[in-house]
Amino acid sequence: MSRLVIVSIFLFLLSSGVGLCASPIMAAFKEYQSALDVGDIRRAENAGERAWKLAEEVKKYKNAAILAYNLAELRLRYLPDADAIRPARRALELASANNNNMLAPEKARLLTTLIEYKNSSDLTNVDSLQQALIDFDEAGQITDFPAYLSRIYLVDSAVAEDQWNEAVSLAEQILQDYETLGMQDPELKARAHIRLGAALFYQDRTNNKDAAQDQFIAAMELSGKFRYDEVPDLYLQAWAWAGIMNILWRSIDKNHKSRIPDNIASPRAVASGRPEECPEYIKWKRIDPPVFPSKMLEKGYVGLVIVSHDLDVDGRTKNVAVEMEVPGNSFGVFGAFGTSALQAAKKWQADLPENLPSECLSDHYTPVQFVINRKMPVYRNGSRFRN
Repeated sequence: MSRLVIVSIFLFLLSSGVGLCASPIMAAFKEYQSALDVGDIRRAENAGERAWKLAEEVKKYKNAAILAYNLAELRLRYLPDADAIRPARRALELASANNNNMLAPEKARLLTTLIEYKNSSDLTNVDSLQQALIDFDEAGQITDFPAYLSRIYLVDSAVAEDQWNEAVSLAEQILQDYETLGMQDPELKARAHIRLGAALFYQDRTNNKDAAQDQFIAAMELSGKFRYDEVPDLYLQAWAWAGIMNILWRSIDKNHKSRIPDNIASPRAVASGRPEECPEYIKWKRIDPPVFPSKMLEKGYVGLVIVSHDLDVDGRTKNVAVEMEVPGNSFGVFGAFGTSALQAAKKWQADLPENLPSECLSDHYTPVQFVINRKMPVYRNGSRFRN
């Protein structure tokens, strides 16, 4: 939640007279603020809505505009299933109609447009969101969470339209916004790093290899520590992208060594919770290579798929799933590498030591590389990686 908005409304309420400062509106707002300070989002939501409705009842519309804005922003950020559009539209209406110098119409319009875009079924019409962000910036508004999130959506749109220069510019701005806002959310920052890395990759995969991989490594580092059975999706996404960078480097220099630090180089290196008896690597008895997708081969694309699986007592894979696939739908052939890897992985069998604890048999992640070498597809399985 933007602390700038909270400070603004606090000062505005104080300037509105002793009567208002002692009113139920102020009491509700203070409860809202204290609930936010301790991370009690539901209590903050209830108090925020109560403060907004009380301001409406006594026709304190300038106060009501900011209170409605705060409530909408809170729901947008923390409560995705809650109704954010109703208070956002009311904030815009009041900001536009009452010459509210505490809430600029451009600020309220961006929030409203963002929520409408987020709630739309197809996320294809980005023109209104782009224009609202332009108006916000031109009005000299200070970057806030809605502006940050708007740029994330616009990056995704630029990627979908193959507008790589625009995607890189927006992704760089997102990371600057994160620092400007003083945000303390590693997951949001990791997502920003992944978006910038992907945009750099698509923009120029040859010259941007190092710069892109640096972004993916930063995202992996931000994932922190986790249990072996709770590997974050963000880590897997960054791991897959970083792996693609290694593949590209090896296509140029077969002696290239991975730049990924050993302490984050795989889920096994980061995760905790497995018994010491579990082997460090899976030794495969049977590992059928997948078919290299013809469309990807024709385009000259390499690929990497992260396959998750368990093992039965005989070492056969079960519960096989594709967790991450690079490249994916940005190339218009979503699932090409993933489908092939999935079909092959269902036939794999590991050579297991006897009497392993059950924890050694579950929640494994194996990277499957699709590499074009000397104009012929060469499959390299992930058995030599930590998994």
